[in-house]
Order: sequence, then structure tokens, then C-alpha cells
Amino acid sequence: SGSTSPREVQRLIQGTQIGGSWQRASNVQIRRVDMCPDMQTWLAAALTSSGLGNSLRSAISSDSLISASISRSSYNSNRVFAVKQSGNQLTVFVY
Repeated sequence: SGSTSPREVQRLIQGTQIGGSWQRASNVQIRRVDMCPDMQTWLAAALTSSGLGNSLRSAISSDSLISASISRSSYNSNRVFAVKQSGNQLTVFVY
């Protein structure tokens, strides 16, 4: 599918709701989003300046299911930029 557009990444970030509803998830999927190096740099800076990166990391560390799912993947919570919940399914987007 090639590289993801900034608009798509923005949409995922804006759709991220950090909160208690994560606890209801019974299924966590880690999804890698391909993006060019420039965009990875931009995203890392955006996550830092907005504080979203910190919020995501602390929310992930307090959720054992998500923490376990990430640690089984080849990524760590520093690479998470968005989370999407649909019922009991949680999709964790990493870059």
C-alpha cells in the first residue's frame, strides 16, 4: 500500500481516545503503519510536543493486556502513535 499520508496519520491520532474503555478490550492487534523517514521524524516531534506520546505510554503501561501485546511484538510503546477501539477489539498503531 506504500507510505501512509499525513492526513491519514492525523486522522488516526485524532481518533485516539485514551481512557478507561481500553480495559474492556479482550483482543489487541498491533498494526504497523509504513511511513517515510521524514514523516516518522515529524510524527515523533508531534507526539512529544502535544504530550500525546507521554499520555499513550502511561496509559499503555497501566494496561496489562496492551503492555503484554506490545512486548510480544517487535515494537515498544515509544513507537505507538494511535489507538483505535471497536467494541472489545483494540488496534494499536505503531510506526
